[in-house]
Amino acid sequence: MIKNGNIVAWVVILGISRLTAQPPGISWAKTFGGEGFDAAHFVKETSDGGYVIAGYTTSFGEGSYDIYLVKTDQNGDLEWTKTYGGKGSDVGYSVQETTDGGYIVAARTTSFGEGEGDIYLVKTDANGDVQWTKTYGGEDEEGVGLVYQTADGGFILTGYTYSYATGFVGDVYLVKTDSSGDTLWTKTYGGPIGEDWGVSVIQTPDGGYIIAGITWALGAGYWDVYLIKTDSAGDTLWTRTYGTEESEYALLGLPVSDGGYITAGWQENSYGGMQDAYIVKTDADGSLLWTKVYGTEANDYAHSICESAEGEYVAAGCTYSAAQGDLYLTKLDAGGGLMWTKTFGGPQEDWGVTICGSAEQGYVIAGGTTSFGAGEVDVWLVKTEPDTGVVIQEPPMPTPISIESYINRLGYDLPGESQLILYSADGSKVLTETIEGQGLWEAPNAIAEGVYFAQIKSGVNSIRNKLIVIR
Repeated sequence: MIKNGNIVAWVVILGISRLTAQPPGISWAKTFGGEGFDAAHFVKETSDGGYVIAGYTTSFGEGSYDIYLVKTDQNGDLEWTKTYGGKGSDVGYSVQETTDGGYIVAARTTSFGEGEGDIYLVKTDANGDVQWTKTYGGEDEEGVGLVYQTADGGFILTGYTYSYATGFVGDVYLVKTDSSGDTLWTKTYGGPIGEDWGVSVIQTPDGGYIIAGITWALGAGYWDVYLIKTDSAGDTLWTRTYGTEESEYALLGLPVSDGGYITAGWQENSYGGMQDAYIVKTDADGSLLWTKVYGTEANDYAHSICESAEGEYVAAGCTYSAAQGDLYLTKLDAGGGLMWTKTFGGPQEDWGVTICGSAEQGYVIAGGTTSFGAGEVDVWLVKTEPDTGVVIQEPPMPTPISIESYINRLGYDLPGESQLILYSADGSKVLTETIEGQGLWEAPNAIAEGVYFAQIKSGVNSIRNKLIVIR
């Protein structure tokens, strides 16, 4: 929490009696990009053990934003990159490896198509070379979330449409194509007033589809999580909404091994404007089993979630508990109980957008970083060590730490011996010192004028603040 310019951090007790002492650390981390803005929206493990990433780039390509496809080996080392797009804005949102060894990329385009923005499907071979492209939409605006290859070799994709909405504003949009991307049918879903968007779709074992999204038109609050189950023709079997009188959002929904569904997103308090991560678990009929709201005293988001081999769940997102923003990993047990949390990042803003499990029992997260890499924002790919499970231990008592920033100085109040680490604005480590108790730390004369980031580590706790040095 921030009070009168001070940052006060607490070791937050996010469980009652069961915490893991050993959440996985980083096995490796890689960045990709140029001097501009480059970030990931989706990552998937490929059949050769490597990874494929879809996102966007302003460093390369023809337009203001181009689709950015990155292929790596199992160690995250670059094999190739491709850009796709025209003179406008083209942004990749998801990618899947196809049965022929190529890739299908779902994107939104203003370079091609009929309207203000259209859904854009790009099919490539195994080397990322384009085999065909298609656009979907009308004279107004469309957007896309996720694409999935179906059992018949075609594709299913979801997003939103304003061109074909039955209400006054946007509706959930479902498009089914054949293996060449030609449209077989489309469906829209939503209420008569208010917006409804689809964010993800996956084919279910019965041949139908489960769509996760958000709705303004239906539900209890402003925005609510929206789940739609259809048959193989896209006809609605049931719909459910989940939420409170506040706003709840989902960025991903998927079927899990017990036959039910899980979504990841966040809850927003309309009064204070704060956000917390929000997970919804249902049974096979969409009936609510549990919800989990978790986070810190800052803004926290769950952008994606995957199921572990043990039937537990790991969510990836972002937390601003350290002011600048860090990648935020959280593991929940099958009943929604918190098992562990872990943050990764540097002195500036870093985040995770998508997570998938790996064959080596770790997790792979893709997102963006301003702490590392070559440009203003770079694609960030993080691989964790294997997740070794849960250790039962009693939770520690809260320990307060405070830090206050002045020109050339830092005031601190610490419970014991701690490390002060100073980073330059480009993320380089400048110095490390040991401090303790209460005091005022002054930047040595050897520290040049500029903006720095000070990190204090005390036991399991860590906080950061900006330091301005003027000579």
